[in-house]
Amino acid sequence: MPDPAPRWAPLKQAAAENGIHYRTLLYWIKHGLIQAHRFGPKLLQVDLNDLDAMRVPVEPTGPRRAS
Repeated sequence: MPDPAPRWAPLKQAAAENGIHYRTLLYWIKHGLIQAHRFGPKLLQVDLNDLDAMRVPVEPTGPRRAS
């Protein structure tokens, strides 16, 4: 299956759409967790598909506490 078409977004927009701070994206880029691409001299963008691929479901870890 071919890769989906890139969905480019600037860092602040990508962060807002995913509920994270844009500095978190900068950290992830710096540490190689996600790739960024430069468009022109200043604009950094990420592929929203890459952020979607980082999502994993959280499994329950134990029994629920009684309330």
